[in-house]
Amino acid sequence: MTAKPDVPQHSLISRRKLLARTAFGGLGVFLAATSTATAAKPKKKPTTTRPTKASPAGTFSTKQELIVGWTFSAQDTGRRFHNPYVAVWVQDAEGVPVRIVHLEYQQDRGRKWLKDMKRWARADDILIAVGKKSSSDTFTMATRQPGSYSVAWDGLNADGSPVPFGTYDVYVEAAREKGPYQFVKTQVTIGETPFVKPGTPSGELTAIKIELKAKS
Repeated sequence: MTAKPDVPQHSLISRRKLLARTAFGGLGVFLAATSTATAAKPKKKPTTTRPTKASPAGTFSTKQELIVGWTFSAQDTGRRFHNPYVAVWVQDAEGVPVRIVHLEYQQDRGRKWLKDMKRWARADDILIAVGKKSSSDTFTMATRQPGSYSVAWDGLNADGSPVPFGTYDVYVEAAREKGPYQFVKTQVTIGETPFVKPGTPSGELTAIKIELKAKS
């Protein structure tokens, strides 16, 4: 029988280490290649939001006017009936008051009932805060009996400048002493094209109509 040559122990250890190093080295190369491939993978394109529709260019023309009409139909006209306080104003798309167009209320002692016009009071306070006079000091329109009325807005803001074309909210608010309270908000888009848009009736406020037309 031929004797097997003795293999030094350190040689076996060296081979094992070599195999281990080779294996781990191959794994390292594989991981590095995978990492490189992952890094090289093109990034997903970010999604873009859909652009918002721009307001039409231009400003309210001196040849235009916005007519706000309404009918006040009182539900009770007994001995203690009080004529309504009525306010009409315009706010922009952000809810900022543009201009108080109309205000009718009982003068002198009747001013204390103006607080019942809650939304008008808020809009008036905002305009006062930026240096404008209170509309209760600039309007001297007395209250009127139930009926159909209208007012015209010339498209100017509180500074006397024409407003840009775009979306606006038209408010009509009414309240009377010891009587009901109501308001109507109608959104309109002002541009070059004339239109007629009805508002939603509210209590004693009916037949709301907003009309953009050429000045007659």
